[in-house]
Amino acid sequence: MKNLKKAKARIEALERKFENVREKVSGSTLDDMKCEEYISEMLERQRRASNIMIANVKEATAGKGIERRKEDTNCVKELLKDFSVNMSNIKVVLSHPEDVQKVRRFRKHKSNVVKMFPDQTVRQRDNYTSLKSKFDEMYTQGDESKIIRYLN
Repeated sequence: MKNLKKAKARIEALERKFENVREKVSGSTLDDMKCEEYISEMLERQRRASNIMIANVKEATAGKGIERRKEDTNCVKELLKDFSVNMSNIKVVLSHPEDVQKVRRFRKHKSNVVKMFPDQTVRQRDNYTSLKSKFDEMYTQGDESKIIRYLN
C-alpha cells in the first residue's frame, strides 16, 4: 500500500513536469522554420564530422580523370599513412570524427605547405569568422585575456 502511494505521487510529479515542459515548448519563440534550420544544420555538421579538407596539394599531372584521381588518392594516402586511418578519395572521409582530430593534431609533422582542415558548414565558417573579427577587435583594443578555441 505504501509503495502504491509512492508510485502515484511519483506519477503525478512526472505528469506536472511533463506539463511544464509542454508549456515551455508550446510557448517557445522559435518558429517551425527556425527549428528546421537548426536541425538541418546539426545533421549537416554530423555528416561532415568525419571529413577533412586538404589544401595546397600539388595538382595532379596525369592526363585522364581516372588517372588524376588515382594520383590524388596516392598523394593523400602518403600524407595519411602514419595515422592508421582508412579514407576514400581527395575529400577524405575517415571512419570516425576522432580520426579527423588525430590527423589535425599531428599534421604539422608531415608538411608545412599542405593544409588540412575540417569540413565545415557555411554557418560554422561564418560563425568562426564573426568570432575571429570580434576577437581581433578586442585584441587591438588591448584585451589580451581571451583566446578562441573552436570545437567541432
